[in-house]
Amino acid sequence: MQHRFLFTLSALSLATSPVMATEASTALPEVIVTAKRVAEIQPDINASTTFITREQIEQQQLRSLKDILEQQARMSLTGNGGPLTTTSLFMRGTTSKQVLVLIDGVRVNDANQGAFDFSHIRADDIERVEIVRGPYSPQYGSDAIAGVIQIFTRKQQGVDVSLRAGRFNTFETSVNAGVGDTANGLSIGAGYLDTDGFSATNPKNVWGFNADEDGGLARSVRLSGWTTVSDDFSAKFSSSWKNSKTEIDNGVSDDEFGTASAELAHQTSDQWKQRLQLGWTRTNIDTNAPADFYFSHFLTQRDSASWVNDINWAEGMQLVAGIDYADEEAVSKDLLANTTNFDKRLQNTGIFASQYVTLRKFSGSLSVRQDKHDSFGEHTSGSINAGYQLLPALKLFGAYGSAFRAPSANDLYYPGFFGSYAGNPDLEPERSHQSEVGMQYQWQPSHTLQASLYRNRVRDMIAAAPAAPFTMANISKANLQGAELEARGTLDRVNYSLNVSLLSAKDENGTQLPRRPRSAVNALVAYSPTDTVNAGIEWRTRSSAVDAGNKLSHYSTGNLFASWKATRELTIGARLENFNDEKYEEVYSYNTSPRAGYVSVNYSFR
Repeated sequence: MQHRFLFTLSALSLATSPVMATEASTALPEVIVTAKRVAEIQPDINASTTFITREQIEQQQLRSLKDILEQQARMSLTGNGGPLTTTSLFMRGTTSKQVLVLIDGVRVNDANQGAFDFSHIRADDIERVEIVRGPYSPQYGSDAIAGVIQIFTRKQQGVDVSLRAGRFNTFETSVNAGVGDTANGLSIGAGYLDTDGFSATNPKNVWGFNADEDGGLARSVRLSGWTTVSDDFSAKFSSSWKNSKTEIDNGVSDDEFGTASAELAHQTSDQWKQRLQLGWTRTNIDTNAPADFYFSHFLTQRDSASWVNDINWAEGMQLVAGIDYADEEAVSKDLLANTTNFDKRLQNTGIFASQYVTLRKFSGSLSVRQDKHDSFGEHTSGSINAGYQLLPALKLFGAYGSAFRAPSANDLYYPGFFGSYAGNPDLEPERSHQSEVGMQYQWQPSHTLQASLYRNRVRDMIAAAPAAPFTMANISKANLQGAELEARGTLDRVNYSLNVSLLSAKDENGTQLPRRPRSAVNALVAYSPTDTVNAGIEWRTRSSAVDAGNKLSHYSTGNLFASWKATRELTIGARLENFNDEKYEEVYSYNTSPRAGYVSVNYSFR
């Protein structure tokens, strides 16, 4: 099996001891990998790129991946209750199924549901996050309609121990240890979270409101390594595993999530570098809800391989091309009836090429990809990007491209409820055509202003047919268009950021799509009066939205954070979430956290 070979290769890498300096350290946060699939010092020509570093995560005392992402432009995250319950993302008006998520280069969207559950990752697991917006199917294939979010797991040098405690009897701890340097090293980490939580739902929930506390616990382990064998050859591997037991109103969900990758990189010549990556991911979800007579089992396992070539064949001319392969298994069982809904394997092969051009003030790219999928056959996607440095401080950019999402196993094969809402094996992929224009203005090295307008037309969206038996079909359409404005910078000892997003997300009938606020504002101000003290405020405002025919009221909420580096080794931190105790819903009839405070202690052995 391919995943056995993956772990064998990981073991060999460990024995020789593991890789890329740009991913082993936070010393070079400006290196971007996701936009082109190869490391680049300068941002992608499409300036809708964001990265969040480990330093930012620690300064803001962020606790989860949801905390990290919901402060970014045009990101709306929704949770079904407490910190370990299912968390979804709406990015530029699309759903979680239309955003590709990678962990250390490995695709982790669930093959059953089609989406990634953002509750799987805690902030302590993360080294950095990269976000690229726009149609990235020409580079990555399915799911990248709105863009790509890549999470790089934490790499440690020395020993770092963290403890955090707070409201709802929350206790969280993590230990990270590593040896080596940017050329050769080994890193290991482990985490534990236990919380009593709060009631996931409120009395408006028609499926059976239960006022009990819905908490849970989670455990995680990470292992990674990197080695530079010679000036021309390097290798690395990373693996992570998480198990969580989450209380829902009428039962318990037991989730297991694991991912691993192994990579070999070779500088074949001065102009040509190639990289081979093998990946593996597994999601196992068992839900037991006796009061609802619901007992389910979902299993996804994916083996993947990618061969990426980076060829600088002339001055200002860079070609990135390669092949992706994925073999995934999706299993769904009804544990109450003791039956298997489906047990299917799907394969996909994609061939891609992107030509990047840099000529004085102009930069541009042309990308094309051909995918062959077991369920629908072949699909071609492409994109074109251009950027022009109009003035030393002013850059203009534009993009146009197509993207797609392959139907998930549930879309294709789920038997439905008593024959209704069943999957359809004849489904075609969802298709998207989108455009974007924008500008980036930078005055002095430390202040940036960016604005963009985008439009995305999604066709053949998969939804239940309007008449019984409501079988899944390619019948829905969406028109998504919006504007983003972002300012960020540093004034002496003050760091600030502000982003404002406007969105129109409607179906073909002009009806507003659910859980998409029309406007969103995120603000951050952090002040460091000394080199050892940092404090700040985050503010988040969302306009009203709709959900299942009900109104979600507008809301504004803020978080306070502070940290004090008491000694070279010891840091003490605090975070007060929802300090104004705003009562609001991200999902109709599901609660969000009231005011809650947390304190943390971090000790580093160097």
